[in-house]
Amino acid sequence: MSPMANLESPFLDAARRLGRLLNDEAEAAIRQGGLTKPVVDELLKEKFVSMAADPQFGGGGLSYPQWAAVLEELARADGAVGWCMQAISSHGAAFSSNLPQAAADDLFGGKVFARIAGMAGPRGRADVTGDGYTFTGKYQFASGSSWGTHFVGGAIVFDNGEMVLNEDGTPKIVAAVVPREQVTELGNWDVLGLEATASIDYEFGPIYFDADAVVNINPWPSRVKRGPKYWSLGFDVLGGNGHSPVALGIARRALEEIALLAPNRKRQDGPFPTVGDQPHFQHEFVSLDAELRAARLAFYDNLETLEAWAGENDGPATPELTAHSKEIVRHLHDVAIRVVDFAFYWSGSAGLRNGHPIGRTFRNMHVINQHIIVDRHLFIDSAPALLGILGGGALEFVA
Repeated sequence: MSPMANLESPFLDAARRLGRLLNDEAEAAIRQGGLTKPVVDELLKEKFVSMAADPQFGGGGLSYPQWAAVLEELARADGAVGWCMQAISSHGAAFSSNLPQAAADDLFGGKVFARIAGMAGPRGRADVTGDGYTFTGKYQFASGSSWGTHFVGGAIVFDNGEMVLNEDGTPKIVAAVVPREQVTELGNWDVLGLEATASIDYEFGPIYFDADAVVNINPWPSRVKRGPKYWSLGFDVLGGNGHSPVALGIARRALEEIALLAPNRKRQDGPFPTVGDQPHFQHEFVSLDAELRAARLAFYDNLETLEAWAGENDGPATPELTAHSKEIVRHLHDVAIRVVDFAFYWSGSAGLRNGHPIGRTFRNMHVINQHIIVDRHLFIDSAPALLGILGGGALEFVA
């Protein structure tokens, strides 16, 4: 089956319908440092927040590729919307799938499906206290904070002052979801891209949580309690794959905008009347379009592979699947960076103007590329497993 065969969903239809509104509100959102009320109202009305969660909580239960396709389309209209939604909807889906029933009901079973901003990375500390943990922590990058109802924080576990280690020697890490009113918002999101994500710093604690109200981050749960099984694939797979459709949407928009601009954009540095008439531009444009299409196909093909594996196995994903995911994610971001740089360069002074979508795609993509989850070390991390896989294939021809 084609990796593009099953991407359609009512949520993707809704994302397409909202595209013009998201685009038209993007600059106002940048100025105010958060998504505008008309955009948030529509996002909530269409229930994008719960699109990948289990239907028992009113979720859409989308497949992994379908979820990514919605994020891609939202990001094509406005990268900040796509970025906020990948963060908030993945938190909602992963935590509603993995929390014990009572805690999941509390967060997601009421009239309002929890909108969780923040980071589950281990920037905090969780001290074993009785049958639970006392959390304290100071965090960054609470994407979607301007309209979130809760914040999440990850923490390394300590018991009597000693770090708790897993069987493999790595630190035990858990995460807790905290109501907004118990969080101190620290600001510090004065940036040159993704301005409207409101990815602020924040802190909370000390706050006590029962053990059945936290989510294990390391080790990642090997089996979901409910909902789509791909949320058991593990942080190494889920993190970068969540970012990638946003990068795809932003890059596609950059190519679309330069294709619109080039036939009418004049330059004074050669015999060609417009940018679109220049052979150098034409060659690079077609080459990058092919690269982006190929990266997109590889990405969605890998998502289908991961989803099929998760349907038949307990997670997290195997080292081989994880290596392939890291390889594809990093390559996709490299292609997206080349695309937005190309569009920005050939846009000339137009792309410099505040309010032009090419400038917005350029800034947003370069901010996304700074994230540690898609660091270029992903290639190095994946090398040992991929060397073994490809080397093993060559052995078939050795006598």
